[in-house]
Amino acid sequence: GRGYAAGKYTGSFVGGAPTGEPRVVCVVNIYKPSQNGYYGGTVAAPVVGQILGAVLEYLQVPPEPVPEAVRPRRAPASGGAD
Repeated sequence: GRGYAAGKYTGSFVGGAPTGEPRVVCVVNIYKPSQNGYYGGTVAAPVVGQILGAVLEYLQVPPEPVPEAVRPRRAPASGGAD
């Protein structure tokens, strides 16, 4: 039949790099993802990241520093007071 199929999804994600002056754009569509959900940010974004990383390395584009606001926060060291 035609139209939408219940329970069938396509996870999509688009990314470009480097952020300041993009030289590469990547689009990934995963038809009927079977693991880890079906949202594009979950199933397709990691693939885009891997592809862009490899392409930028090939093009010899140096890595950009990660802004402080994006860096993961570290849990404080547990050195409890007695």
